[in-house]
Parts: sequence; C-alpha cells; structure tokens
Amino acid sequence: MVINRTHPDLAQWDPIQRVLTGGSRWDQARLARRLSESADVIDEEVIHQLEPILTVLADDPDDTPGLNLQADDAARVALSELTTRLDDSASLRRAFAAGHSGRRAVAHALGRRGGTSDLALLTALATDTDSSVRAAAAWAATTWLRRPSARTARHP
Repeated sequence: MVINRTHPDLAQWDPIQRVLTGGSRWDQARLARRLSESADVIDEEVIHQLEPILTVLADDPDDTPGLNLQADDAARVALSELTTRLDDSASLRRAFAAGHSGRRAVAHALGRRGGTSDLALLTALATDTDSSVRAAAAWAATTWLRRPSARTARHP
C-alpha cells in the first residue's frame, strides 16, 4: 500500500484486492484503514474495482473472538472516504446519514476539491459536535489553503 500511495505509476492493486477478499481480518482492517488515508491518490478506476470488495467486507460482521478488529467498520469508513462525491446529492445524503465517519469523508472530499463554493459547508463541518469531524474540517481548510490556486485567489 505504501508503494501504491507514494508511486502511483508503479501501483499494483491485485495484492490489495487479494488481502481484502481472503486475508486475515487483522490485515483486512489495517488495509481498509490505509485505503481511507489514501483516498486522495487512488484513481477512480481503482476505486470502482475496490468498491464491491469493500462492500462485501463492510457487510460481513467482524466477530473475531477475543479481538475487536472491526474490519467491517474499517471497510465502511474506506467506502465512505473513497466514494463520497460532492457533486452527487445521493452520495452526500449517504455520507451525512453515516454519522461522524460520513461527515469526516465529506470534509476530506472538500479538502481534496478545494473550491471556494465549498467554504460554507466546510465552515459548518468545522463547528460539528464531533471532534474528529472538526479535525477533518481543519485538515481540509489547511489542504485547501496550501494550494497555489488558493493563495493566488486571495492575493492577486
């Protein structure tokens, strides 16, 4: 996953798919969390390949005895992070209905897009009752402001 994230030109997604479909619950949970963190660098084509695999994993309750790995929860978060589309009202409704993890996904999507038309929604998320959503909104604002286009727009 590290190579896929840092060198997308060398990325190989087959091993990732194999772990998600047949690896241990521990590896599946860890990998789903990595996918969530990498949503900004994964191509749409790869997302379309991973989406059905993550959906199956998300729908399979993780009842590993003695361990609380929560591979199903991690897969749901990864799905939300990878598939939330700001220009799709159904996608936004699903994200907001998912609770704080969905609102975090919206904030991350706002940061990746970085449009000035999104500032009202980003401001609303920055005042969310959940601290993880507020943190995601702060990340989004910082990411947006670090873009050269944002700096140019503020200081012509």
